[in-house]
Amino acid sequence: MRLFPAVALLCATALSARAQSPEPSNGSGRVQFGLVGGIAMTGLSVSYADQGDGIASGSGNGTSPYFGLFARRTLLPSVHVGLMAVFDLKGDDGARYAIPFVQFPLQVEYTPFAPRGDGRWVRPVLIAGGSAGVRLRADGGTDYYSAIRPFELSALAGLGVEAHFRSRDWVQLGIVAHHGLTDLQPTPGKTSSFSVAAFIKAHPGAMRRY
Repeated sequence: MRLFPAVALLCATALSARAQSPEPSNGSGRVQFGLVGGIAMTGLSVSYADQGDGIASGSGNGTSPYFGLFARRTLLPSVHVGLMAVFDLKGDDGARYAIPFVQFPLQVEYTPFAPRGDGRWVRPVLIAGGSAGVRLRADGGTDYYSAIRPFELSALAGLGVEAHFRSRDWVQLGIVAHHGLTDLQPTPGKTSSFSVAAFIKAHPGAMRRY
């Protein structure tokens, strides 16, 4: 009977030590939140059959702010999956059209050779995934684009550099390209979107508790 109190005390001590032990540095299993901001070159590409047998095409592009929020979860020390909500304005610098979208990129981020322990490190990042876009306004400032569909799907790929400063605080610099898969207009031919964004994404120390 004297053994039971000793075992109970040992178990209680072990549970208390486990509860007070620091969390893994890579934040595996936890969702991290933060901000993303940058600039993008965006536009629409149009291809259609002309009066002959050939194919005519045209495109317009311009610059747009690229900003929003992200949530990211670490699956493995080198593999992360993330969801973002970012503003994306498809337009041209000639102000012929400007079509605002909100994009929801779902992407996998791979940081090769990422260490498992604590410490500061810098590693390259490979990005791949897809995005769903929701149009915010019916027209783009011109009658030609007044029939733009309200949704689109796109594939994305990119690369960058990620720096970790403390246990779960990091900053990522990157470039990502979106290639539209959806025909955005019901008219003959195909109207698809494209964009290339340069961005900075950060998970600051003030948000480590999440």
